[in-house]
Amino acid sequence: MLLFGQNPHGQNFKIDCALCHTPNGWQINFDSLKFDHSHTTFPLKGAHLDTKCLDCHSDLIFSEAPTDCFSCHQDMHKNTVGNDCARCHNESSWIVDNVPELHELNGFPLTGMHNGLSCMECHSSASRLEFQRLGNDCKNCHLEDFAGTTSPDHEKNNYSKDCIDCHSPFVPDWRTENVDHIFFPLEQGHDLADCKACHTTGVFQGLSNQCVSCHLENFTSTTMPDHQAANFDNDCSKCHGLQAGWNPATFSEHDGAFFPIYSGAHQGSWENCASCHQLSGDYSMFDCLSCHTNPETNNNHQTINGYVYASNACLSCHPQGLKTDGFDHSITGFELTGGHLGVNCLECHANGYQNTPNTCVGCHLEDFTGTTNPDHEEVGFPQDCAQCHQTSAWEGAIFDHNTVYPLLGAHAQIAAQCLECHANGYQNTPNTCVGCHIEDFNATTDPNHQQAGFPQDCAQCHSQNNWEGASFDHNSVYPLLGAHAQIAAQCLECHANGYQNTPNTCVGCHLEDFNTTTDPNHQQAGFPQDCAQCHSQNTWEGATFDHNTVYPLLGAHAQIAAQCLECHANGYQNTSNTCVGCHLEDFNATTDPNHQQAGFPQDCAQCHSQNTWEGATFD
Repeated sequence: MLLFGQNPHGQNFKIDCALCHTPNGWQINFDSLKFDHSHTTFPLKGAHLDTKCLDCHSDLIFSEAPTDCFSCHQDMHKNTVGNDCARCHNESSWIVDNVPELHELNGFPLTGMHNGLSCMECHSSASRLEFQRLGNDCKNCHLEDFAGTTSPDHEKNNYSKDCIDCHSPFVPDWRTENVDHIFFPLEQGHDLADCKACHTTGVFQGLSNQCVSCHLENFTSTTMPDHQAANFDNDCSKCHGLQAGWNPATFSEHDGAFFPIYSGAHQGSWENCASCHQLSGDYSMFDCLSCHTNPETNNNHQTINGYVYASNACLSCHPQGLKTDGFDHSITGFELTGGHLGVNCLECHANGYQNTPNTCVGCHLEDFTGTTNPDHEEVGFPQDCAQCHQTSAWEGAIFDHNTVYPLLGAHAQIAAQCLECHANGYQNTPNTCVGCHIEDFNATTDPNHQQAGFPQDCAQCHSQNNWEGASFDHNSVYPLLGAHAQIAAQCLECHANGYQNTPNTCVGCHLEDFNTTTDPNHQQAGFPQDCAQCHSQNTWEGATFDHNTVYPLLGAHAQIAAQCLECHANGYQNTSNTCVGCHLEDFNATTDPNHQQAGFPQDCAQCHSQNTWEGATFD
């Protein structure tokens, strides 16, 4: 009874006593007691099933015993992983069972050689298990491996400490069989497991990726053919691939700049390069005439006066290396179309093939001068025949007038009457309105354009679509608003002296209004002549001035806002915006206290405000 005398189970323990005690003996044998913990908020599972009551309830407090792992199980991690033991442990076994999943969530999956390591191998320290802030860089654990490596010496060669550039966690003993050779892909003959096969000196940085840097001896010792004697380029990749043994060598650029056509009669399998390069042995120079020295035996080229043999000249007519394959005229820059198709070569090249003209009039001048309907010379047509004619249809010439001057409105109505505008020929025809219509301009009396000083840019008011009913968009030069909009149709109200140099400032037209105004007298008051400060086109009368834009009127100033001369007795220019600028006399005459004698600063706003001049305060 002494053991349980003071209700040792806690104030909230309200379970039926008969669950643990009996009338035959109030004393409990805790070693044999089997209490059904499922009636509580903490059912016993796993290793907890075999735990004795006093292991958790040593003070016999049952209802208030903690239910979190952290309260009963000492933190071996020293607050480095939080107190949620269930993240790694479970009730069945204290051994960690979900480390791979945790590592995946934390951004460092356990793969390759890391898989199967015990926690202590990476997370151990002198005093505790370190889990937080360990980092996932290789160097955090392997810096000693990096510094101690001598073959090659990683520090001496200034290797990156990002080990994964060369090593993989999947390969044991740091081997580098699967290194990603990002600067020089290891393919075919270069696919070597031993780095020292190429990096013989142990130097890995700055090694050239040019073939000849490693294979110069191969280049100089080759005799079939002799690369040096044949003046071969030492860019090995032009003929060789990456296969081991350098074979088979091919020249990939034979269809490129060195010999554009490697097809037709030239296409086939050759025993060796000397089949074509047999004469000089020089592989850097080659032309058709090296092999085809007597082309006139196959075709009487000499009958075509002016034919000149030149390097690869044969390709101009024989692009596929065939005898009768024709000539592709498009390679000359003058493609044969329309009436030019099917014409015998000598029709155009009767004087040879050199310097043949490529302009229409170069061949058709006689057609130009002999045409009478219309007479091209008489009307001054330009000799650029392509402006109206084309190779597919010489007859029925048409001219796209939009290319020089679009014909709209009244002009479109006379589009077929060319001489209406081109009576003096087609050269230098003016493209301005007044160039053709100066007589219309001078003769117009309603209004009289000359007398009114209208500009001669007719398009400002007229258009090709509608010559009558001219209109002028005044917004393009000066928007007409308010009182101006009311006289928009009375142009001479503003343009009595013409339309040139009409002022666009208020005072330019309203200076007399400014000078004669007496309420208030603008001149006497020294008002600025920028009328827009107080007036607008919409409201000339009842002018207003937003004093806030220059000096807000508050307190006592607001009471005299309509009495402008109280402050502007000397005009409106250079009016002071400081207190003492107007109130210096008040400052000097003040005796309670005497501001001058006391040496007060003249920054009145330190003690006074516009709202309260009397009862000044100083903070």
